Amino acid sequence: MATGYLKMHGINFTRREVSSIVKKHRNEKIDHFDRQALERVDSKLKKNGFLYIDLHDNIHGELIWNFIRDEHKFEVWIEKK
Repeated sequence: MATGYLKMHGINFTRREVSSIVKKHRNEKIDHFDRQALERVDSKLKKNGFLYIDLHDNIHGELIWNFIRDEHKFEVWIEKK
């Protein structure tokens, strides 16, 4: 049975947290549950040495997740459709 977590770079994100990150990236309406989830994401990122997540859509319709540690070092995770 699925736990509802998605593990990226050693960080467990809930489905709500992932959904909130994507909503923010796509400039969709964010409710107070999304804001709470984004606060949890920020604390999880900082705890694991990341500054933020930078999302990009590539030409194949995949969402590219760049986990930024500092200005010159990042790690990539690709969400395939």
